[in-house]
Amino acid sequence: MITRRTFLKLGIGGGSGIALMNVSKLVPGGIQTLDMIDEHTIHRDLPEQLCLSVCSSCSTTCKILLRNVGGNIVGVRPFKDKPCARAYTTPQELYHPDRVKVPLKRSGGRGGGMWNQIDKNGAIAELANILRTSGAKTVFILREDSALSFGLLKAVGAAAGSPYIFTYDVPLEHGPDDALEQLTGWSSWKTDLLNADGVVSFGWNWLQNFTDLAGAQKAFSKFREKDSTMIYIGPRLNVTAMKSRKWIACKPGFESLVALAVSSVILRDGKYDKLACDKSEGFTDFAAKLQNFDLQWCEKISGVSPKQVKKLADLLADARPICICDRGRLVDQQSVVMLNALLGNIGRAGGFVQLPDVTLPFKKEPKKGLFASDVPDILNKKEIETVIFVGVNPLFTGPDPLKWRASLSNAKNVVSITSLMNETTGYADLVIPLALPAERKDIYFEIQDNNEIKTLVVEPAVKPQPEILSPAEITFEISNKLDAEDFPWKKLEDVVGSLVVRNPDKLALRFSSEWKSPEFSNGEFHLLLELPGTFSHLEGAHLPYLLTTVGPHLRKWWSTWVEMNPSTAERLELHNNDTVLVENISGSIQAKVRIFEGISPDAVCIPLGMGHSIGHFAQKEGGNPSELIGYIKDEKCGVSQWNLQKVNLRKVAV
Repeated sequence: MITRRTFLKLGIGGGSGIALMNVSKLVPGGIQTLDMIDEHTIHRDLPEQLCLSVCSSCSTTCKILLRNVGGNIVGVRPFKDKPCARAYTTPQELYHPDRVKVPLKRSGGRGGGMWNQIDKNGAIAELANILRTSGAKTVFILREDSALSFGLLKAVGAAAGSPYIFTYDVPLEHGPDDALEQLTGWSSWKTDLLNADGVVSFGWNWLQNFTDLAGAQKAFSKFREKDSTMIYIGPRLNVTAMKSRKWIACKPGFESLVALAVSSVILRDGKYDKLACDKSEGFTDFAAKLQNFDLQWCEKISGVSPKQVKKLADLLADARPICICDRGRLVDQQSVVMLNALLGNIGRAGGFVQLPDVTLPFKKEPKKGLFASDVPDILNKKEIETVIFVGVNPLFTGPDPLKWRASLSNAKNVVSITSLMNETTGYADLVIPLALPAERKDIYFEIQDNNEIKTLVVEPAVKPQPEILSPAEITFEISNKLDAEDFPWKKLEDVVGSLVVRNPDKLALRFSSEWKSPEFSNGEFHLLLELPGTFSHLEGAHLPYLLTTVGPHLRKWWSTWVEMNPSTAERLELHNNDTVLVENISGSIQAKVRIFEGISPDAVCIPLGMGHSIGHFAQKEGGNPSELIGYIKDEKCGVSQWNLQKVNLRKVAV
């Protein structure tokens, strides 16, 4: 069993990005490292090498070098460009006390935490038997990952007859993907921040939540160096607002209305990209509807004055920065995409760039138009009987994790293929340990600036424990046992030649003038959600170093806090560190009060990713904010809306 002391010693090289033997400073969060390292832990005379690997905590897949000493990974170095802080925690991930190291089969009631250990051959045989008997009533839910082996797991699921294969993602980590697809017909896009002439964010905390966090930091450095436009429009002074040139305070949920207001001024002044717009489908109707846009009405709803709108419109028309937002309502995404179209930012470097669409061929395509968030409803309708989770934890991340837990009672089989024991794994019937990128051979794809696709083959940097399996091993073993005709591959390299690559079509942009006021859930305060940059997919609280990235402006770590304006705290007779119950129709959690002037009085903010019920380090004081996120599905694009929640507060007597 690994102790906290040993864990910190093994992980410090990764957590700080400095070789282990040279570290004698403070660990983030105030924990001192030990100057004396036990001889049995690290030996200077053991063989040492640097191994090329990747960090797959997000879909960017940054290359890293892992320092292997005597068969153990003890440190992380950048390969060329520096990755984000998450990459440096690779040693902690590998040697974490919550690692699942052997296959487990449930003993006793579901969620009771009682397990019997089985061998990997037995686990694969059991999974294959589950797919053989209930393939057509099976749902696969996989993490968002750029590794080819995860695509193979989708393919073997389709070959087994699964009608539902979902990629689990978090809308706050994505830009206006749905609007770009619906308004152009192309599904694969890149938000080209690095080549942009500046950035205006309509409510997206991009310095924390951009898909490529390391790329966001590079873009930010370039913007600062060149004195480029950086503006944030939103209700809270978050990290992006703090580091921008200007913060424009806006009422929650109405940032996209400001984008429409800016578009109306640009159109009236004739400062739009006429070559890109005049011949586009729907542009005439779009321009006509905005011709009489009432800036005074916009101010009443959004809080942004006509003077601010006019000044912003003039700046955008001259500087042509990229305008971004998160994956909220489709009408909100469309408003921001239309503004980019007026500026000529669709389909050009420094704006939104089309990328090749790379897919594996499925002879029987899974059902479309549904999302992972729909699974509880599908389960409740008894349309499926088996749920297979791969590297995801919806019983914690939600939305509405309590609904997930309740709906799984209708499942005949729950399988978790995971590297970490978590809330979802604890509710499974069968658990199969999953190898991390450093422990497995895998193939990744890099799309070059000229849209050529380069293959990156990554060998294991360290040998995994015998019962830990890679996604490719699981896939090929299952396909052999199922004798699946629709799965012809025998090794990873065979798959590369079967990939279907569709290059971008000629851009055909159409305009949409839809917009309506958002409908929030009941409550007194708008719930704003802080997603720490290093908590990709809401996961990261199990890594002590990452916990210190939560709420840096408040210096509040290791517990769930609720941020509120001083006037709100005064009215409710609350003080810093008071415990309050935050509640709405979806659930209730406890949190500590943190008073902060940079938030609207009609809103509160809570960090996502805290409040685990399982884990050596993640299981800390406070509740899980995901329990406050009801499943509000956008009627136009089907995406779960995380930003339409309201809550009430009341003080808890201690």
